Amino acid sequence: MDRKIIQQVDAVAVAMEKKYGYNSRMLDLVPQHLELKFKKAQGQFDQAITSNSQQDMIKYGQALIRGYQALDKIAEKAVHSVWKVRHTSGVLMTVYQGSIPRKPSDGSILMSIEELVKFVPASIVKIKEKFPKSKVTKNNEVPF
Repeated sequence: MDRKIIQQVDAVAVAMEKKYGYNSRMLDLVPQHLELKFKKAQGQFDQAITSNSQQDMIKYGQALIRGYQALDKIAEKAVHSVWKVRHTSGVLMTVYQGSIPRKPSDGSILMSIEELVKFVPASIVKIKEKFPKSKVTKNNEVPF
């Protein structure tokens, strides 16, 4: 059996993981109906491999590659407006700018960048104005 299509799909999957990170981050950036369609294609490809059907592997493998390419174009537009950040409490947060993204499937909590900015003390803002390259390392109040 020719495993070339499996290698091609794997190469695209690895490229997407390098670009967006592991754990389906790319799928967090696309509409849910497209995520479901993509997951269905993944299932069909996996089934084709399990059943050892070369014709189906090629058919569904090529469809999966096209799916990756389509989702990549959509995710590229959203990647700079959604971030995954682990809070010091250990809770995973999905921080977004602009329109509210769909609820993350990873259990993280949603918070807008506008909400977060409200919690930055004015003293920190003053320090960053005077020392733009400074880094906030502790959550202690500045004594002035």
